[in-house]
Amino acid sequence: MIYFIECSGRVKIGFSLDPKNRLSKVSADSPFPCSLLGAVDGDRNEEFRLHGIWSHLHAHREWFILAADLREWIDGNVFDPPASLPHRGKKTVCGVPVKHGMKKAIAAGCGVTPATVSQWHKIPAEYCGVVSKITGVPISQIRPDIFPGVDQSTVSNWETGKGPRGPARKLLLSLKPADFAQADAARESAA
Repeated sequence: MIYFIECSGRVKIGFSLDPKNRLSKVSADSPFPCSLLGAVDGDRNEEFRLHGIWSHLHAHREWFILAADLREWIDGNVFDPPASLPHRGKKTVCGVPVKHGMKKAIAAGCGVTPATVSQWHKIPAEYCGVVSKITGVPISQIRPDIFPGVDQSTVSNWETGKGPRGPARKLLLSLKPADFAQADAARESAA
């Protein structure tokens, strides 16, 4: 879901599987009172699309100036998210749902500590392929800002030498077969 949290004349437009829980975190980190204006259905692609639409009001990171036109759009499009969501209790890594034990598997697969994984605001591009293999979540959902429309078959094509040119290809080619083998082993141990 895409949530809209208002705080001191600004609105945070972000993605979360549980917007009400996200409000608690944002409120705890803010020196001013925050309120959840509502949410709309959508994934990270929709979040980035909305960031683009409202870019003229961009203030900082995911925060936008709450101008009259944005407030009107929010009031006409959002709904109040349910208090209890079916996925409640599942953990996430940067918005990617993970099963119990998968955070450790992701850390092992990426060659970092679980504490490092917990500190990520976005999954680093160099680890997206590994995280995708461990979680089964398409790389385009993990980082649509870098890999829009990329699915596992595209990644497989890149591994065999087919596919696009440029930075995304260079990044994926920098992943060594050992990275994928390590991710496979970590995923099996988490299952």
